[in-house]
Amino acid sequence: MADGIDPAGALGAVLAGDDQAEYRQLGAVDARGRAAAHTGTGCIAYAGETVGEGFSCQANMMAGPTVPQSMAQAYGASDDDLAGRLLAALDAGEAAGGDLRGRQSAALLVVPVRVEDHSEPLAELRRLLDLARAYEMAGEADERLAEGAHDEARGLYLAAAELAPQADELTFWAGLGLAAKDVDAGTELVRRAVLLKPGWLALLARLPAELAPTAAVVRAALE
Repeated sequence: MADGIDPAGALGAVLAGDDQAEYRQLGAVDARGRAAAHTGTGCIAYAGETVGEGFSCQANMMAGPTVPQSMAQAYGASDDDLAGRLLAALDAGEAAGGDLRGRQSAALLVVPVRVEDHSEPLAELRRLLDLARAYEMAGEADERLAEGAHDEARGLYLAAAELAPQADELTFWAGLGLAAKDVDAGTELVRRAVLLKPGWLALLARLPAELAPTAAVVRAALE
């Protein structure tokens, strides 16, 4: 594909020299949105794929035959970003029956986040995706704050804390950042972090002003 071969041609070339092709399942999508997939006749049922513009959904060892189609429909219907659309497809595949063996692992390489061993891997994957997005928002808020765009920073800090309410570290630092614009709201986030992990209160007392300019005022507000 790097040489300009379309996905169907690339898969054909790879499989032509593979004496185990009937046991392979693979898909390919190029930068132009062209997609192709292969499910070998030896793949364990239910196995199949659904291919569309810009995507390919593959599954094997499924509880039912509609998993790839359900994934494709959910991917196409979502208006989220790429990671969100991929997770919507995984959720839909699970709802359609999922893996016959049950649930254990899941991954999104575009973020990247990965769950290796969990009883509810898709729920955990969504939590990790939300956490990654929340940290991204908080980082953007730091940049807006440094630029003097306090109102934008405030909105981003609050959105980050709302997206990942159990992330005590993110909540703590977002609270300190928010306090530069809104001491009351920032203090409330820091208070929330302290309730989750009391050690943050001890850290607050140790932070130098050059690292955390709002630490002293937040500490006073908490007393």
